[in-house]
Amino acid sequence: MPIMTNEVIEESKSSAGGWTKAQLAVVGLEWPPKNGWKLLLIGKDYPQATLDRFKELRTCRVKNRKPRIEESVAYVNFTPDFTIYTDGGCWPNPGPGGWGFVCVETGFEDCGGSGDSETTNNRQEITAVLAALKHHRKINGVDKSLRIVSDSQYVVNSCSLWMKKWKRNGWTLKKATLKNVDLWKQIDEAMSGLNVRFQWVKGHNGNTYNELADRLAEKGAKGGTAEEVNSDIDREFADMFR
Repeated sequence: MPIMTNEVIEESKSSAGGWTKAQLAVVGLEWPPKNGWKLLLIGKDYPQATLDRFKELRTCRVKNRKPRIEESVAYVNFTPDFTIYTDGGCWPNPGPGGWGFVCVETGFEDCGGSGDSETTNNRQEITAVLAALKHHRKINGVDKSLRIVSDSQYVVNSCSLWMKKWKRNGWTLKKATLKNVDLWKQIDEAMSGLNVRFQWVKGHNGNTYNELADRLAEKGAKGGTAEEVNSDIDREFADMFR
């Protein structure tokens, strides 16, 4: 009887670069897969028909799947007047938090603390976006387009895909309480009249602006200022924002 090999598993990836729920089901695994699931399969005996079916199901389409924001074309062919990177977090989570943002075109940086010993990462991520929106409205004006880049898919998806529905439904969810509704209402107001798009970037992955926004957020949580962040970082890193 044929055995499952790593080559068979890798050859059976879907066009999205992963494996489908149907594929795992045909080899007896539950969804979502746990870490090390490939090792459970490699070396096991399977009928040839099962291995063939495992490969065939890589093209299985998932019905009614909403695209993740990084798959969205919302910001493709969009050239904004200004781009602002934001970040927020808590150390630990929940715990004391901070937020920060940096405007690429002007080099303007700002950060702040939550003033709350029991805030959350998500609240600080949202607060960073809110601060960026207010800064843009005040300094650049509502007639200038804006791209906000965040490493929080929760924030980017909320602002780009979900918030309109929340507002239409009276800021409520059908089966749960909408968290951070006070901040979402302020975000909605700050976005009013703006041509603004949101883009996700992978955090802690070498993006200089994202890294600086992260440092600003951490400094803000400790009661520091943007100027202090610049004094802490390497010369070649800081030169990008002078």
